[in-house]
Parts: sequence; structure tokens; C-alpha cells
Amino acid sequence: MTVDVQGPSYPAGTPLNATQVACTFTVVLRDASAPVALGAAHFDVLDHTGAVHDLAPVAGQPLPATVEPGATATLELVATVPAGEGMLRYAPDGTGTAAAWDYVAETD
Repeated sequence: MTVDVQGPSYPAGTPLNATQVACTFTVVLRDASAPVALGAAHFDVLDHTGAVHDLAPVAGQPLPATVEPGATATLELVATVPAGEGMLRYAPDGTGTAAAWDYVAETD
């Protein structure tokens, strides 16, 4: 399966030099060879202090239960994290990280 991540993006009006940043990550999953179960517990953020932040679907946009072969699933996941560097992590089995993407949450 291919997993692409975009973001973070920030809501309009986010203050400059904010210490906490509401981040939205767009995750696109495709090219699965078998059905892949999805859930919010499969994604989290590890920030530069070592703290783990749960990601949640954007309000009103529930996650699909699975990504079927030949299908594409686009998820919008949100979390409020400290400004700075971090990693969005994907654990398809809900426990072990299989992939991670680094990001910088800055509003300067």
C-alpha cells in the first residue's frame, strides 16, 4: 500500500509564534493488495519533547473502516501539538510503527 501525507495545515487566524498549534494532516492511502483496516488508533504524532498526541478525524468526517484493493481513502486527521518538529506515525496493526513522516509546526 502507498501512504502519502500532506501537512500540517493550520486554521485561518492561527496566531504568529503560537506555542500550541492546531494541525490538520491529510493522509492518502492507495494501492492496497488486500483490505486494510483503518482506525484513529493507527495514527499518532510524536512531538519533539517525546510526548505522543492522538490524532482524530476532522469533525463530521468519519474514517472509513477499510481501504479496499483498488480504492483510495483520504483521511483528514487533527491534533493540537507544541510548535516545533515532530513525526506523524502510522501503525497499521495499532501497535508497531510501520512508517513515519517528519513535520515542522511553525507559525512564524
